[in-house]
Amino acid sequence: MPCIYPITPDGPANTQWWHRFEAGLARGYTLLQLRVRNESSPVLRTVVERAARLCRDASCDLMLNGPVEWVEEFDLAGIHLPAVALMAMQQRPLGRDFRVAASCHNPDELRQAVLIGVDWACLSPVKTTVSHPGAPVLGIDRFRSWVGACQLPVYGLGGLGLHDLPAIRAAGGQGVAGISAFWD
Repeated sequence: MPCIYPITPDGPANTQWWHRFEAGLARGYTLLQLRVRNESSPVLRTVVERAARLCRDASCDLMLNGPVEWVEEFDLAGIHLPAVALMAMQQRPLGRDFRVAASCHNPDELRQAVLIGVDWACLSPVKTTVSHPGAPVLGIDRFRSWVGACQLPVYGLGGLGLHDLPAIRAAGGQGVAGISAFWD
């Protein structure tokens, strides 16, 4: 698994957004999460279709933070589950031919991710973020403790950049995930 897991910024998926997307692929990303929460379903379908084609052409695995049924329809690598969806599941939503990842914020969510058999998790927020001002942060010590008790690869998320990769790896993490560190 790669040591970075970029997450797309919310839309609108306009020309500038696509320029940033393609620039990320040109940097050699091999795994990324498509998360565009503020587009209507018809527009989102178009975004997923185009992103899937671009990622296939760039040999990049695309994880969808969206409808599970679209993973097979658009021939994606897998699904990334928000914590709310994760906690509502009794089992893994896709077979082993696909990847399943999840967003987690506490030990209960990490345990649920292990229970349903996800392939990796993102644990956040490790640091203060612009997107979630005022949210309580884990800090590296809590991140280390929670990751140490988890049987999954875990990416640190929230206020992190490539400069944080050594600390996250030293704390037992797989790597860093993020939006602004990889798209701005």
